[in-house]
Amino acid sequence: MKCAGCDRELEAGDRYIEDTAGGFFGVGTHPEVDTVMGELLSGRVDGRMVFCEDCTTPGGTYEFKSYDGDEEQER
Repeated sequence: MKCAGCDRELEAGDRYIEDTAGGFFGVGTHPEVDTVMGELLSGRVDGRMVFCEDCTTPGGTYEFKSYDGDEEQER
């Protein structure tokens, strides 16, 4: 399994986040597209893409964010 952000092969014990291609790009669920993108970007056939911890830490390509509770809600 490889990271869709940096293309690095994950090793046992590595932390990661995962999502479908449709979820990541915010276009909704499209099983065929999710399957193809997951296989191309992460080497998975279940329609999921993974991003390693290095890509999701401050300074990385994709950052984890925390919800503080006082952000304005979208309606």
